[in-house]
Amino acid sequence: EKILRTLRKEIKKLETTEVKKRIRKTHESMETGQADDLKSEIMQAVDDAYLTTKQRYGWIDPARPTTIHRVRTAFKSFRYMMEIFHPLLQDFPPETLKLMNDYQSLMGEIQDVEVFIGTLADYAESVSSTDLEPVQRYYEQRRTEAISAYVEEMKQLDTFWRPAPDQPFPWEKTK
Repeated sequence: EKILRTLRKEIKKLETTEVKKRIRKTHESMETGQADDLKSEIMQAVDDAYLTTKQRYGWIDPARPTTIHRVRTAFKSFRYMMEIFHPLLQDFPPETLKLMNDYQSLMGEIQDVEVFIGTLADYAESVSSTDLEPVQRYYEQRRTEAISAYVEEMKQLDTFWRPAPDQPFPWEKTK
């Protein structure tokens, strides 16, 4: 609780107005056509972030949660770029940002359970008098359920961005 209070205070100290101002100016210059080269560079960066995510996605092995975590870390970069860049995409469906957040949360749930299971194992090594088997089984079941939930939705990744720079965006295909 003490760490959380300290963290809240530090977050409140952060100056975000300057960052917001820079993002707004960048959007304005791109909307007026003053920065076509910048827009192309940003599009390339988003394409690259998506490609990295797709490559890691191809390596997913549901039996190895770390492979899903690698997708999650790449996806976070892609998603944050999209949150900044999406106003400049024609006909971008606004609900996509929520879907991206939900998708990332599915992977985050797996990682949270993994971290807890690791912490529980470390604790079990230091305490011999407590039977942690029921707790461990419970969290292993939660991990299985979280992985299953992600596997059911994992193909949704293809709905967030185009497969290649010369391809249409998924929301353009539905027209």
